[in-house]
Amino acid sequence: LLPVWAASPLVLPMVLPGHRSFDAVIVLDAESTSLQSAVPALARAAQVVAFGDGELGGPRPFTIGVEPSRTAGEQHDLVSVFEALTAVLPTRTLSTVYRGTDRALMNQLSHSFYAGRLTMVPRGTEISSGERPLIVEYLADGTGMPSAEHEGVESVAAEVNRVVDLVFEHIRRRPHQ
Repeated sequence: LLPVWAASPLVLPMVLPGHRSFDAVIVLDAESTSLQSAVPALARAAQVVAFGDGELGGPRPFTIGVEPSRTAGEQHDLVSVFEALTAVLPTRTLSTVYRGTDRALMNQLSHSFYAGRLTMVPRGTEISSGERPLIVEYLADGTGMPSAEHEGVESVAAEVNRVVDLVFEHIRRRPHQ
């Protein structure tokens, strides 16, 4: 396996030598990342994969200082990584929403900004015949001790027995699933 570096594009030039290159650079939220802040990372890459959404807002200036900030009229429009790369690289549009977003809100966004192209992964309640997809139970004797060999807590007999009971109950009540 190769090492993987995760860094902000603003920090990358300060922590890595200039000659260091990468097989691939992945840019998340490319629509809100300014091109000028990402150039040091992009210049080091043999391949670039950028995730972004052209319908969302663009990058915003980020400055820290004791001087008064510029007024809105003096600010320069920043070009996003997404905007710059879509002009020169092939694009692939993804239309499935995987986040737990309210269905009515997602439908409104889909029709208002994406010409109705967005679809949503079904929720657990939509595919589990209306039953709760997640059950939380308290077991009086279900507290285990940390393991000495590895991280985590060892399961105790009460917990294992309850899980086995729930598995058999699931098989009995839903033999088709």
